[in-house]
Amino acid sequence: MPNFAFKKLGDIPFLASLSQLQIAEITTSLSAISLQSSAVLLAGNSLDHTVFIVIEGVLCFHSADGRRSAPLECVGSIICRANIPAEVSVSMPLGGSALIFSGDMDKDTGFLDLMRRFAPRIPNLPFVFSDEDPPDLILLNRLLGTKQFDHGIDLGCGGGRLSQALLGRVGRMTMFDRNPVVLSEAKSTLKFAGNGKNIQLVSGDFHSLPFQKGSFDLVASRLAVHEAYSPRFILEQAFQVLQSNGVLAIVDVIPPSGVESVELFEKIEKTLDARFGGAETLPSWRDLMESVGFSDIEINCTRIRRTLEDRPGCAASRDQCLEVFSKASSIALKELAVVGLSENRNTVDVSWIDTRIVIIAKKSLYE
Repeated sequence: MPNFAFKKLGDIPFLASLSQLQIAEITTSLSAISLQSSAVLLAGNSLDHTVFIVIEGVLCFHSADGRRSAPLECVGSIICRANIPAEVSVSMPLGGSALIFSGDMDKDTGFLDLMRRFAPRIPNLPFVFSDEDPPDLILLNRLLGTKQFDHGIDLGCGGGRLSQALLGRVGRMTMFDRNPVVLSEAKSTLKFAGNGKNIQLVSGDFHSLPFQKGSFDLVASRLAVHEAYSPRFILEQAFQVLQSNGVLAIVDVIPPSGVESVELFEKIEKTLDARFGGAETLPSWRDLMESVGFSDIEINCTRIRRTLEDRPGCAASRDQCLEVFSKASSIALKELAVVGLSENRNTVDVSWIDTRIVIIAKKSLYE
């Protein structure tokens, strides 16, 4: 075994608490291996009991739906199926070295049991979003063109999906949400993705923004304004904290055109989120923007297929949503392009089409 392998053992937190005799016993059951680029340590859903201690290189985690983490510094990390979710794969994109310990070798030392007992579990591993953003964020970035901003704010940031999409064009980002736990998780996700720098977390109610007038040159919000008791008031708040010549970027849902489909749309939204206060129509959005004082208003729409898994909390509302769909008329189901319902309308693979509005506007230089 190469000497550098032994030098790293004492750097592993729980191994540092063991005696030299115990470590000596453990090392007799370890092998050192060199790993080529893109080597897979653990394959998703495998029953492999091999344990790796990384001594050189970085890791990437891969989810079953194609998402991946940014490369992570990981010297001293313990990688085994006991502390990695079953569906997750682990690779070393640049290659490296690791100590390898097979469960078959665990006869005398009990090392594998120690690993499984003390290795940190990762129950909710945060993944980078897929390389291709959803249609609404693709459209938003296209409308923003080459614009760059000094300080942006993401109002009602939730899991941070909008912030993630905008970080490449914003020097500093303030993530604002009423839920401090959600804020912390969102920042962890961005940090995990290699985008945790220059982010400020602020918890509060977006009906009363705690910022001075003209604090930001970009105010953005995605799928949050419809939760407000007064969308106009939220736009007025945004107008106040936006600098002159600053940009407002809004993404939100709009209702379908048919009477029956509007009823189904509202029932589903309220089932998924009790805070849903109703969605503005396309014409009312323009009226609102103009009445608040925004100019150079550019409004576009796109469509996105939604499932009961695409937002936090959706799965918890699965049965209620399926009940709503089961009682909907055939006309409403057709207008929302609902698919995946079986003849008895009880399948969990249901999906439907949302129409989303993407708005870019400016605060006049002379305001």
